[in-house]
Amino acid sequence: MLTTPRSRVAAVFALLSLLFGLCVWYGALAPAPELGAHPDQEDLLGQYDAYVGDRATLTGQVVDTDPVTVVVTGAGDSRQLTVTDLSTPVREGETLWVFGVVEPGRTVRAENAFTVGSGGTRYALSASLLAGLWVLARLARQWRFDAEGWALEPRGGERDAPGFGRLRTLAGREDEDA
Repeated sequence: MLTTPRSRVAAVFALLSLLFGLCVWYGALAPAPELGAHPDQEDLLGQYDAYVGDRATLTGQVVDTDPVTVVVTGAGDSRQLTVTDLSTPVREGETLWVFGVVEPGRTVRAENAFTVGSGGTRYALSASLLAGLWVLARLARQWRFDAEGWALEPRGGERDAPGFGRLRTLAGREDEDA
């Protein structure tokens, strides 16, 4: 158990370093369709012809509906691609996510697709913000920070914290005073 502030800081530093390393490693992975990692719009913008006949995923803004044309962007570049065999109704201005087969002539034959309205991102960010604030409020109400031990402790002691009696019961430990 980590009991000193120095060991806790070292543990947090080690975990954050590991997280950073995993993010760098993941970002360095190349497309591997056999593992489910298909090329995306950045790969298509760089070497479109190399992926003809392969499955790919792309996201773009719908700029025309007859035929369905999307603008895909990435790495400082943007291009228009035509999407065929689309069963999802689309409107100009929506964001279209497509999984399909790359074909010659800047065309992608859709196998699966869905649209996200212009408010989709705002809604997701707002819901995440509210959920985060709710969790922080619960944390502030039910826990306190012990600066001496660099630890979170239940307010009023362990027995007064909501849910702790139930947790001990679920863990199979009886209350010591019973």
